[in-house]
Amino acid sequence: MIFIIQIIISIFLIELILVKYLKFLRKSFQWLILKELDLNIKFSKKLIEKFYKNSFDKSLGWAPRPNSIKFDEVKSFGEKSKKKYPKVKYQINKYSERFNPNFEKKRKKIFTFGDSFVFARHVNDNNTWQNKLSSLTDSNVVNFGVGNYGIDQSILRMQKVLKNKKNKIIILGFVPETIVRIHSCWRHFYEYGNLFAFKPRFIIKNKNLKLIKNPISKVKELTDFKKKLGFLKKNDIWYKKKFKSDLLYFPLVFSLFKNFPKNLILIFYLTISKLFCSFNYHNKAWKKILKENSKFVYKSYLNKEMINLTIEQIKYFSRVVKKNNGKPMVIIFPYHEDLHFISSRNKIFYSRIINKVSKYVSILDLSESFLKKKNINKYFVNSFYGAHLSKIGNKHCANEIYDYLVKNKFIKN
Repeated sequence: MIFIIQIIISIFLIELILVKYLKFLRKSFQWLILKELDLNIKFSKKLIEKFYKNSFDKSLGWAPRPNSIKFDEVKSFGEKSKKKYPKVKYQINKYSERFNPNFEKKRKKIFTFGDSFVFARHVNDNNTWQNKLSSLTDSNVVNFGVGNYGIDQSILRMQKVLKNKKNKIIILGFVPETIVRIHSCWRHFYEYGNLFAFKPRFIIKNKNLKLIKNPISKVKELTDFKKKLGFLKKNDIWYKKKFKSDLLYFPLVFSLFKNFPKNLILIFYLTISKLFCSFNYHNKAWKKILKENSKFVYKSYLNKEMINLTIEQIKYFSRVVKKNNGKPMVIIFPYHEDLHFISSRNKIFYSRIINKVSKYVSILDLSESFLKKKNINKYFVNSFYGAHLSKIGNKHCANEIYDYLVKNKFIKN
């Protein structure tokens, strides 16, 4: 009996130590997820107000504020280093477009929508691919890109801002990772720590796209967040496919064993990082998460239902643009890691998307031009998964897009 009591007390003490230690590690590494902090969330009034002021959009989830300026360090999300990172400046004009130096007063004939690769994160306003394309076309190539958007949000934003604009060239750009984004209504279930990234999404019902609206239509709904959890779990596939299996909960002693090798390595890296103030080990833990996320992306392109939803959204984009007598075009921007994956297998993992949608819309896959380059690294700001295009990378894209537009008679040379 005494032995059993000793075991229970030991487990209880270990549990207390684990809770405190994991919370300590969690402060600097948001991908170690705990039920108390990452599911049963209590949003502070201060954070809610900040979210509402800076980015909340009831229909899109989040969107840039007009007439705003932001400074950003050129580094990958989660990366840590002793070095000083260069900073870039983003300016949003009164129309919620990214500022386009020297071309703001030129005629607008090309509009671009998409994620951070369309926004051209990590370069200044005068080095975006839209700015370079503006120079080549002597027009104002409008940048409506928004970081972390999926195709779904990009289409909804396009419909919102281009209601009465006809006869325009409309470009939809996205990274291959969009396939996981469009199956989510709370990005936190896939991209841990992205707590305020609530979004609308489409589903296929009776062979047609049906919109599931942004689950947070009013910011005050975050004060009673528990009421939304059931809806989020039901409508976001990543809760069951990813989040649930990584979630650590009481008793931690046992839940750590769900993904023991992964959890052990992460805790080891983070412990070494704390003990020796080693950013190198912090980044090793971060790279392990990124590598795992990239596998989810590649596996998603083997799933027929996930591919089909992606295809249907691109087809829908094409229909909407053509209905307004516009000319739709799609651009795929590969990650640095995607190019290595394609090169190692000599196969484009998202080729089924290209083959299916090319019947309905003009599509430019930029992986082909990047793979012809001897030194891919200089076209990206770094080699982390998700690294954005450098100045050289943006200029390269502008040239490729211009050549495609001329060749396919979107514009005259």
